Amino acid sequence: MAATFVDYAIAIGLLLVAFTATISYVTGFSTSAQTNIKLATLQLQAQSLLGLAEREYAFNTSISGLGLAAHITNTSAQPPTESFVISSAAWQRLESKQYSSIKEDFDFRIRIRDINGTTVFSYGQTPPLASVVALQKPILYESGIGTFMVEVW
Repeated sequence: MAATFVDYAIAIGLLLVAFTATISYVTGFSTSAQTNIKLATLQLQAQSLLGLAEREYAFNTSISGLGLAAHITNTSAQPPTESFVISSAAWQRLESKQYSSIKEDFDFRIRIRDINGTTVFSYGQTPPLASVVALQKPILYESGIGTFMVEVW
């Protein structure tokens, strides 16, 4: 009888260990999946804002509808070339919009930095220290060549 009790106690102990390990694995997998989904969502949102550097139209008052670029054609080049330049008029148009009125379902900051790394334009909030996706690409703006930076959280 005592041996049977010990056997049952060992079996229950092994079941508890197996159950705990399974719960730990499932919880870790779930947390990892949620983190990956959040990161992928932030990257898509940052990509959409990165497109503002080449978008010249404005169809609504949200951030996705604000185009920052002006389309220019250099007819003196052979063959003629087309490019997008971020104009100061676009900066002023964006700066005149209240952040809370154009912000969509995520927070962001847009910056333009010159070749020396000096910020020449900034719009939006300062991001927190965690969970920030930052994308950048080279752009032309009226005063020269720089980097268009988008931070989303």
